[in-house]
Amino acid sequence: MLSSPADDVKVLTTVTPIVAPTLEEAQAKLEDYKRYIDHEGALALVSGWTGIDMAELDPNQKVEYIENDAMRSILQGFAGMTVNEIAEKVALGGLGELIVGDPEQIADTLEEWMNIADIDGFNIVYSITPGSFEDFVELVVPVLQERGLVRTAYEEGTFRNNLFGHDQLRENHPAKQVRKQVVRELVTQ
Repeated sequence: MLSSPADDVKVLTTVTPIVAPTLEEAQAKLEDYKRYIDHEGALALVSGWTGIDMAELDPNQKVEYIENDAMRSILQGFAGMTVNEIAEKVALGGLGELIVGDPEQIADTLEEWMNIADIDGFNIVYSITPGSFEDFVELVVPVLQERGLVRTAYEEGTFRNNLFGHDQLRENHPAKQVRKQVVRELVTQ
């Protein structure tokens, strides 16, 4: 197996932030969002992911892992939750961890995850659009920029250069090795 430096792979995780200027306002926003949850729609989505018709289950029943041909890791992640808990989680941002707080609290949580789990970045999931993104950009991004965790500008060049600091894959990168092998095979045909 080919190896490459850890920096050649970036690890992103999904997070659903609900942020407001104060914790109280963020919690109020969460409670307001909960009023609009469509359990039936959320369960239909989960049913498609898991291959299990969640509407046929008791809403208070805890879901256990069932071996099937669907997305097994999702069902494993829901094991032990009730059908209602699953519907509420999915309806408020999908599979991402839900975090609620003021800008400093949200930034603290993200920074802690980066430090403890060596996470390189986050896929921000919305509860409402475009409001969730607007709140995050206006309230949390400036805090993360002050801490040096989010850039204030990007350099000229490619996305790869901005992400990894170089435009081409390194020679020892597995994808580079596969590409070389494919080219060799094409040339010898």
